[in-house]
Amino acid sequence: MELRNELKALIAQNGATLKRVCEILSQKTGESYVGNNITNKLRRKTIKFEEVQEILDVLSLSVEPPVKSQLRVIEILSIFNSKSCGNL
Repeated sequence: MELRNELKALIAQNGATLKRVCEILSQKTGESYVGNNITNKLRRKTIKFEEVQEILDVLSLSVEPPVKSQLRVIEILSIFNSKSCGNL
């Protein structure tokens, strides 16, 4: 599932609206948050991780970091993918 759809689902599951989340974010940070801007960032896939964390914080949710073993698998896969299969 795309981040855009997941965030929209989480907001709805928590009985909130994107407009309300933006209002809370604006009050909390002193910056201007507008639903259309967040929606556009999600659509263009340019939203920052910190912004997602702030949205989740408003919903009293959090992002759990991957466990060490998952990080090692990701590291191994990235090394493997960076090498040409012909060199194996």
